[in-house]
Amino acid sequence: MPKISPAFILILTVLVNGFFCMAIAITAASPTSLGILLGVLTLGCGLLCALTCWLPGGRVERGFWLFGVLPLIAAVSVYFLFVSESLNPAFQGNLSAASVLLWALGTGLPTVLSIVQRWQGWQSSEIAGRSGLLAAVESEAIARQQQSLQYAVHRYLVREPLTEDIPRLWDVEIKIGKHPRRKLAPEQRILEGLQVAAPPPTGVEALNALAVRADPETGTLEGGAIAGIVLILGAPGSGKTSTLLELAQELCDRARHNELESMPVILDLAHWLDQTPFLTWIEEEVCHKYNVKGKLVRELLADDRLLPLLDGLDELEGDRQEQCLKEISQSKRQNGQALPVVLCTRMDTYQQRETRLRLYAAVGVQPLTMNQIERYLLASRSRELWENLQTDPTLFRLARTPLFLNLMTVAYEEILIHSWKRLKTRDERQRYVFNAYIRRQLSREMEKPIYTRKTEPTAEQTKLWLRWLAGVMDEGNQRIFSPESLPTLRLQPTREQLQYPLALLWLFILVYAGLFALIYGWEVGGIYGIFFAIIALSCGGIIVLKAPDIELDTTTPRILWQSAIASVSCCLLGFLSFQFIGAILSAITPTGGWIMYLLSVLFFMGSTAPILGLVCGLITATPWMKHLIVHLILWRKGDIPWNYSRFLEYVSQRLFLQRVGGQQYRFLHELLRDRLGES
Repeated sequence: MPKISPAFILILTVLVNGFFCMAIAITAASPTSLGILLGVLTLGCGLLCALTCWLPGGRVERGFWLFGVLPLIAAVSVYFLFVSESLNPAFQGNLSAASVLLWALGTGLPTVLSIVQRWQGWQSSEIAGRSGLLAAVESEAIARQQQSLQYAVHRYLVREPLTEDIPRLWDVEIKIGKHPRRKLAPEQRILEGLQVAAPPPTGVEALNALAVRADPETGTLEGGAIAGIVLILGAPGSGKTSTLLELAQELCDRARHNELESMPVILDLAHWLDQTPFLTWIEEEVCHKYNVKGKLVRELLADDRLLPLLDGLDELEGDRQEQCLKEISQSKRQNGQALPVVLCTRMDTYQQRETRLRLYAAVGVQPLTMNQIERYLLASRSRELWENLQTDPTLFRLARTPLFLNLMTVAYEEILIHSWKRLKTRDERQRYVFNAYIRRQLSREMEKPIYTRKTEPTAEQTKLWLRWLAGVMDEGNQRIFSPESLPTLRLQPTREQLQYPLALLWLFILVYAGLFALIYGWEVGGIYGIFFAIIALSCGGIIVLKAPDIELDTTTPRILWQSAIASVSCCLLGFLSFQFIGAILSAITPTGGWIMYLLSVLFFMGSTAPILGLVCGLITATPWMKHLIVHLILWRKGDIPWNYSRFLEYVSQRLFLQRVGGQQYRFLHELLRDRLGES
């Protein structure tokens, strides 16, 4: 039997209590407008509760839904006692006041408390402590490793049971100062290699064996810690990022056992801002990516306890790469020594730059050997692939790159070996492997499918949407994508572009005007309808005239739902203020003087309250309206599916994307992104 969530109970309680209070007010021969007002407010409160409970980040604490249960029981009891004529006649004259009181306790109060709870959740969602940041970084490193191709091969093909720690497929060599290069065993930790090979030296020399030049620098090392810049070098697809993630996990494990150790953070240089000082960029990027309070990051930087692990230098343009390397080389700690940084980049990218970093160590990711490829393929039940690679040197050279070896292994069922061998260039063979991988992953049966068979997108639709996503990320120089980072659109003064914002605006005003007329009667509603129409025409005219200057963009879930809650609340207050001020006016007997002045002020406030409620509702609704319009335009153009979050989860399950954190995604590899962008 499915478990009923507290959020569902809360929303149901709020709605049922509100409608029973409405029924009491109408049955008690109260003003009809009071009953209808309670009904409209109930719908609004139900919507607010849904926004605060069911949308991302919302939750209901155990027992929270009990706030509305007792008023609900009282409202149901009063209603049935009154209908059955069992209610004390002396109490019947107070039924209108009782309905309002029960509504306030059973519907209004739980709604306000749920909004306050959501606000407090937003306030406390930022990571304020070292342990929280450590958990976030470690979770990212583990999640990305478990969404790798090597992990997928072990999952689908290797008969051995899955473990969190899969042995490193490639060899890693470490060079520190004047010490000779050391090759690590597959089971040996990278951090162990950096520490064991680091007795206190007096300098760092050129790392000629790895084709890296470094300027000499003297200084005392800190007890085996990473005391300067560590460079992770390798060819495209050789496993550099996986090595970086492995090191991040080791550093997290070390930092968990010793609070004095540096805190690793994984940052992407593709997001680096040229005009921002490097340390300032690190602080802002850590705060943004991990939702960390700035105070914590500043304290870690001031204490030299933050260790940035940087990836994505290859995604920058040549001039920006040069400038970024200069910023890294000039960044200093509080004691004036070089800022400890782990930088992951391609060997050819670094060799082409003029700036040379003063290195503490270099980590070289080596191509796969014949023995490594053989063991890997035989373990993954791919003997036929191994036999074909042995007989073709060109294909074997391609398999020495871990990325393509994994792609071949996963997609071998889609590879026609004779057609593959006839291809002449390396680029053509790589393209063939990518196409085979895409076909295989789109046809693979998933254990827990995201879509049903009838609703699952076709292979062509999936490739079309992925091509659009790859193009957007490449154009915006993005490595991480989320549903709220859809591209900003500039509104055009054309019928196709204007129909969405105008239709949404007029629908909002029409619903507001219709509910107002339903509460207070069509005579009053007709008079106010003129004002509402003027507002609609004015806003529509502004949109038409300012269309080329209006930028439509998406926003974060927090701002989105704050906007939705605020707009609904403003509209409800507009309805409620009109009724409340009208009740005050009817209760006051004019006697002249200041009383008449007060009445005139109240009358003006009461008459303008619905208009102000609509205007404020429109202003606060702007973020979610823009978000929705962008979504509508891209959906109508066929660039994205309607439920984009579901689609991103679908393609991440099929190993085109990796999920990073909550609702953030990145392509499995930049080469795969480039291939999908071409298809």
